[in-house]
Amino acid sequence: MTLFFILIFCIALVSAFKQPQWSLIALGATLPLYVVRGDVFSMPTTVLEMCVLGVVCGVLVRARIRTIRKHSTFLLYASAFLYISTLACIASPAFTQAAGIWKAYCVEPVLVGLCVLLTFTQEKEWRYLWSAMLCSGVVISILCIVQYFTHTGIPEPWNVVGNIRTTAVYGYPNAVGLFLAPLTTLCLGWSFEHKRFRTLLLCCTALFCFAIVLSRSDGALVSVLAALFVLLLAYRAYIVATILALCGTIATLLIPSLQAIVTLRDTSGDVRRALWHGTLNLLTHQPLLGAGLANFPAAYNQYRLPSHVELLEYAHNNVLDFWAQFGIGGVVWLCALFIACIVYILKAQQRSWPLVAVAISILVYGLVDVPYFKNDLSILCWILIANFFWNYKNKK
Repeated sequence: MTLFFILIFCIALVSAFKQPQWSLIALGATLPLYVVRGDVFSMPTTVLEMCVLGVVCGVLVRARIRTIRKHSTFLLYASAFLYISTLACIASPAFTQAAGIWKAYCVEPVLVGLCVLLTFTQEKEWRYLWSAMLCSGVVISILCIVQYFTHTGIPEPWNVVGNIRTTAVYGYPNAVGLFLAPLTTLCLGWSFEHKRFRTLLLCCTALFCFAIVLSRSDGALVSVLAALFVLLLAYRAYIVATILALCGTIATLLIPSLQAIVTLRDTSGDVRRALWHGTLNLLTHQPLLGAGLANFPAAYNQYRLPSHVELLEYAHNNVLDFWAQFGIGGVVWLCALFIACIVYILKAQQRSWPLVAVAISILVYGLVDVPYFKNDLSILCWILIANFFWNYKNKK
């Protein structure tokens, strides 16, 4: 297994040194491969991590210091994030686990974001990168459909007949929605701008939505609808946006099950409300450092409500997650990044609404789930951040 991972690293390194643009684009198609795990010299790793390390090393060897300095704003936010996450890792009571989280969810995604900024000089290269991620989304969606109709490859307890929730290559169904929701909104955004490929994009959108339905990721569907509403307003389809809003409101009022989902009164909503209550208890007693990186389950156990017996790994809310994992500095950084993106969107003469839609889907889904703390999602988020900064610099 060690030789296999070393071979992957070497292939990624050589290809990135010779063809950095296409290597980064290919990396976008390999995001789900973090599920293939193993050891290199007794250190746990994944196929995705070996690809990332190889591509990053190859790109940085070719990069020039003068080129890096052109992206000072991105470097400022990236450095602040790494500083905050490093302190959280050092201060964490679960240092060994925290070091793995810090490496996979903080350092490597930031380096990928920096590499695409250093490498890509044309907008079409960004489109190719996002298209590569869409290809991986198509594979995930097809696997969900195969699982649903064959009842194979679904782990317990999601494989109960009559209550099946597909998981594709992941260990739990919400991972499908977390990965596909931003890609679905990207397809919707592109379908407004690229008439030539509209049919293909809408087919991908339908495929992704079908896979999300099969995984029963309600938060993903809500986030897609929220992003679609913003896109309709952005492209001045006011009548359609109004109809969508009215239909959503009427359906929520008339359908009890839908009303329970939206108001968090269903089983999943009850779990989350109890989880948030316990998390706020924790953060009230530890406001500066939070629970510590990778230490949330152990810290949360001391403050959870008696009715909440399930110890989850994260708080299932963007603000609470960043606060619990990185301390109050993580919340400040997250708010600063959000404000910067809003300012850049308002100041840019040519706005990229598909990227805005992706960000909205992540923010909306982040109200009830964890759209960052996974290998593929953290890289996707930093690619999105890098794309925002690149767009503003080249289109302002």
